[in-house]
Amino acid sequence: MRIRKAALVLAIISAAAVAHASLWVVGDLQSEQGGGQGDWDPDNGTLLMTDLGSGIYSYTANSLLDGTQYLYKVLDDGGTPPALWGDTEVVNANTMAYGDSDGSVLITVDTTQANGSGGAVTWVKSDGAPLQVVGSFMTAAGGASDWNPSDPSFAMTAEGDGYYSIDLVIGTAGSYEFKVTDGSGWDYQVGTDGFGNNAATYLFSTSGDNEAVTLFVDTDNRTIGVIPEPATAGLIGLFGMGILVARRIFRR
Repeated sequence: MRIRKAALVLAIISAAAVAHASLWVVGDLQSEQGGGQGDWDPDNGTLLMTDLGSGIYSYTANSLLDGTQYLYKVLDDGGTPPALWGDTEVVNANTMAYGDSDGSVLITVDTTQANGSGGAVTWVKSDGAPLQVVGSFMTAAGGASDWNPSDPSFAMTAEGDGYYSIDLVIGTAGSYEFKVTDGSGWDYQVGTDGFGNNAATYLFSTSGDNEAVTLFVDTDNRTIGVIPEPATAGLIGLFGMGILVARRIFRR
């Protein structure tokens, strides 16, 4: 019995001694945060994210230039801070963040989910990104071709609080899909699995010709979608749909 108690005490002590890993942002926006930080230098003032619990982490960057692109990754220090190159890259692809009108962006990382690049799902809340939709619907909506990531006629409107939208009329009834880019090509995308370079598309359908729809990105609530919501999607439900419609009406 004494041996078992001693082993239990040692186990508790050992567990208490294990350091919990922390996540750190490293990238173009480091020097903007002050403190003598160098961009892309994880050993010189990387930006510690706040652990929100349940695998969710966040960091708010300030003093950024409105409409300016900043790229970043997120490193896991493995319990030995600060993070260094060679540590696990939780956000493993250069990911876009655009400065807001107040100079801030909110970066959120969900380590419980993986995106198309095999890294953690990440979202960036800002109103400064030049987002535009791209997908298989573009010709039916009057575009020159489908899947053109830099067609300016499909630019979204920033409505505030990280919400972007575009109103379209889809000429032909059918099934479609879309994601979002920053208009520069395919390197920086937004999809159902957040920001990345290989974002997942959102599937939707129209029931009749010349149907009016609104495609949106809600970086605050970390989702993209279509209003009216396709009945086949079944992802938001009636309550969630009511919230989205209410947001849309309020913004108008």
